[in-house]
Amino acid sequence: MDEQEAWERERRLWLEGAGAYQQLLDDECLMAFAPVGILGGVEIIRALDGAPRWLDVEMTERRSARPNDSLLVLAYRADARRDAHDPYAAYCTSTYSRTGEVWRLVQHQQTPIDPSARQPGTAPRQGNSMDEILRSFFKRYESMANRVLAREMDVAETTYAFASDFIAASPAGVMAGKNDQSLKASMEKGYARYREIGTRELKIRDLKITPIDALHSLVRVDWRSVYEADGRPDVVIDFEVHYLVQLRNGEPKIFGWVSGDEEAVLREHGIG
Repeated sequence: MDEQEAWERERRLWLEGAGAYQQLLDDECLMAFAPVGILGGVEIIRALDGAPRWLDVEMTERRSARPNDSLLVLAYRADARRDAHDPYAAYCTSTYSRTGEVWRLVQHQQTPIDPSARQPGTAPRQGNSMDEILRSFFKRYESMANRVLAREMDVAETTYAFASDFIAASPAGVMAGKNDQSLKASMEKGYARYREIGTRELKIRDLKITPIDALHSLVRVDWRSVYEADGRPDVVIDFEVHYLVQLRNGEPKIFGWVSGDEEAVLREHGIG
């Protein structure tokens, strides 16, 4: 594992849910947090289950060391937020160990510091607005969608983005659902369909945010999908989805969306 991959894993552990920890942690991993204390193995997963994740994290003052070919140690300063008014800063270390060809996290610790304390010459972080929070949220969602599409991530790791209950509307009708195994199964089916018809990439072209109140927003996402189709040049299709988003415990949750007739658009372009 090179350092770039290690830093990407570290970022995932801050921003993604318990699924990422189950994938990346060693069974004997130990973590130390103030004031929580020391957690090990299954205790870590239990502590994270249902807990709000961070909206964004900035990792600076990065250092790394390789004591041997099977160990990689990261050290850095983390500045993270769960909402616009709750900054958190800590000096962190993480140790990854290799068994065979598989790398797992075996140690992580955080030492909290004053968020306003910066190295000389660096600027303090400013509070994120609702606009910034939502843009960061959908940027992560776009990244995860493409990783699921490429089979680099389990779709279950993306369901944290949805509220416990939601409503969806399209020309086919209106449905209500729950964030449970049925959502995971539906999403797995959807991504399988995307792969079957040659979907190569999903991009966000533009984002328009309309606040409803302090906790709710309507977010129009202009998507662009790219397809590989029977040896033809890439087929590009633009479409839009309107999302209803609630800020809950400092983290955005999608509780509704309105989409067009996707299958009809695909047929118009000779896809599927």
